Amino acid sequence: MTQQDYIQKWLEGTLSEEERQAFEKTQDYTDLQKIDNHLKYFKAPDYNSEEEYAEVKSKLSKGAKIVSFDWVKPLLKVAAVLLIAVIGYGVFYSVSTVHLQTELANQSEFYLPDSSRVLMNAQSDLNYNSFSWQNNRSLELRGEAFFEVTKGSKFDVETSLGTVSVLGTKFNVKIRDKYFEIVCFEGKVQVEYESKKEILTAGKMFSALNGAAVVSNVRLENRPSWLLNESSFNSLPYSYIIAELERQYDVEVTTRGIDTTVLFTGSFQHNDLELALKALTAPLNLTYKINGKEIILTSEN
Repeated sequence: MTQQDYIQKWLEGTLSEEERQAFEKTQDYTDLQKIDNHLKYFKAPDYNSEEEYAEVKSKLSKGAKIVSFDWVKPLLKVAAVLLIAVIGYGVFYSVSTVHLQTELANQSEFYLPDSSRVLMNAQSDLNYNSFSWQNNRSLELRGEAFFEVTKGSKFDVETSLGTVSVLGTKFNVKIRDKYFEIVCFEGKVQVEYESKKEILTAGKMFSALNGAAVVSNVRLENRPSWLLNESSFNSLPYSYIIAELERQYDVEVTTRGIDTTVLFTGSFQHNDLELALKALTAPLNLTYKINGKEIILTSEN
């Protein structure tokens, strides 16, 4: 039996003893009891009973019909209907929320309800509501994703550090720890970060690290490098590069005697761990050791 059925039978007074006991354990019963209790203490305005009696007697003498009814039950039914509607909407809205996720060392491709294309990098997740999508093209992103947005109403990508808004374009959004990066590949992109707004055109990149934001020019390919199985970095702390290696290869990196705040510019491939480690260690004069899923990086200095 659904909650709506329980409420209906409770209003009609047709619940069995077993059904009544089950229903009294629900939040719906508690809410309805509160409404009922409040109605019991409702006090009508004071009036002169003699004057009211005289008026009623006058109406009766003229053949007027007096209809008497208990208004509490109908009011309870209205409240119950509203409660059912609220519960139903909440459940429907929750069911309509779509959650997309990629695991370590994986990439995925998805299509949104308006046929916009989303390519998600490793260890990323995205949420949107399919029920309200037609009127509100808005989603939440953690991680990194490349978007090919079909033309239409405003399209928002909300992250923990800022919001990216477009009408129809191609762009990449990365949100990792305290690093926020947007690259516009086609059209225009509006970035809102710490109450400030920036407009990016094709070939422009917005990046913010620990609160410091900058807009720069980038050399564009048709798509971000990670879609070509390569991660690229420009003056990022070495700790961020290590974290990306862990995501792409599903490994755990241990460092010994290494300053992970040093800025690194370079790239590594996603399909050859040995080659990737050489690309990340040689420029900093580091050595590496592979022990199953564990990678040990050591400074030679």
